[in-house]
Amino acid sequence: MSCIRYGEGGKGYGLMVGVLYLASKVFTIHTSL
Repeated sequence: MSCIRYGEGGKGYGLMVGVLYLASKVFTIHTSL
């Protein structure tokens, strides 16, 4: 759904946001340990 809203030009943007989100989650888990 989000990819359709952003359009074809925003697919790379959505992917980057997903990667940053996962990276921040992993970073938070590592810092909490």
